[in-house]
Amino acid sequence: MSRSAKRGPPSTIVIKLGTSSIVHEETHQPLLSILSAVVETVVNLRSHGHKVVLVSSGAIGVGLRTMDIPQRPKSLSKKQALAAIGQGRLIALWDNLFGQSDQRTAQVLLTRDIRSYTIFKCCQHT
Repeated sequence: MSRSAKRGPPSTIVIKLGTSSIVHEETHQPLLSILSAVVETVVNLRSHGHKVVLVSSGAIGVGLRTMDIPQRPKSLSKKQALAAIGQGRLIALWDNLFGQSDQRTAQVLLTRDIRSYTIFKCCQHT
């Protein structure tokens, strides 16, 4: 049996990374070795015909680093501000890492409104 027959048909694979997986808990520095390993894994999966969706948290963590704030705030407005600061830097980091392997990236920001069937279908088509 050939190697490709053993692997099964290509599929869609979702990889979810939480903040604690990609940002150092004390320094809030992005963990580049982890991010790079994820990129290598995604590139490998795509080379085998799989579609890959990478879901990445970490915007607040990156915002903490950028603003030199030692700990995550409790207020929603401060979390939102840090997420707004960190999100651009986080997607730029992913884009740079994937770009090293000639892989294009795109960003889709979702809220809980995805529970609406219409919004869900729009996201699915994206």
